[in-house]
Amino acid sequence: MASVKINYKDEKRRFPLTTNKFDELAAQIKTVLNLDAGVHLVLRYKDNEGDLILFNSDKELADALAIKHDLLSVHVKVSKKGCDKKDKKDKKDKKEKKDKKDKKDKKDKKEHDPANPDLAASSESVSSSEETPEEKAKRKEAKKKAKTEKKAAKKAKKAAKKAAKKDAKALKKKEKAEKKLHEPAESSDSSEDEAVHAKKVALKEKLRVAKEELHTHEHAFHKAKREAKKEFRDFKNQHKAEHAAAKATKSGEKAAAAAAAAKPSDDHSAHHHDASLDSKITAAILDD
Repeated sequence: MASVKINYKDEKRRFPLTTNKFDELAAQIKTVLNLDAGVHLVLRYKDNEGDLILFNSDKELADALAIKHDLLSVHVKVSKKGCDKKDKKDKKDKKEKKDKKDKKDKKDKKEHDPANPDLAASSESVSSSEETPEEKAKRKEAKKKAKTEKKAAKKAKKAAKKAAKKDAKALKKKEKAEKKLHEPAESSDSSEDEAVHAKKVALKEKLRVAKEELHTHEHAFHKAKREAKKEFRDFKNQHKAEHAAAKATKSGEKAAAAAAAAKPSDDHSAHHHDASLDSKITAAILDD
């Protein structure tokens, strides 16, 4: 017969397994641990790989028993979400009943309240047919007067609230000024406070000077950088112009040399032409 070993907090229990139903096993565990029947249990078992596997059905219990034949080690935890559903429902029903009762009491009180405007309006509508024109005019005047007084009272209340707020603000400001006035006297009593204050001022001044120097150096660096860039750009343009001029000069010299080399060959061809003409004339004379 298989056994169940349960681990709950620091408590360990062992008992024989007499069922293959999950609900019955859960009930048995609650009994062994003296837990309320309404609590919800979260049960896990350790498989062959050492992982904790959650199970909450008959099929999963059967799988767990197939892995752990003789001893099923179960880790038990009480879920906070799993409170007794019946208790929750009872609480909900009680709240609904209380709300209904409060609502009814409020309604009854409103209906029997003589200051209720709706009730007064209904009584007025009943008796309005019996009123004379003078009484009707007086009632309207009284209503208008009450409305004006109510408005004036509301306005006065608002003004008083504003004035009180203003006075409180002025008082707070006065207290703050007095506190500030007494602060130097208190600080002057302690030489240590004065030394700390002086050191703080000196360090602040040192930081300010360092910051200004850093700003000056940064400005000088950026200026030198701009000047270097401009100088390099001018040098590059000048070098390009000189290179172009040298190239043009070289091309001109080559053209002049080519022209000079072509001129003697022209003279030689002309001389050769004259010599051949002379030989032709001499040959013609000899034939005659």
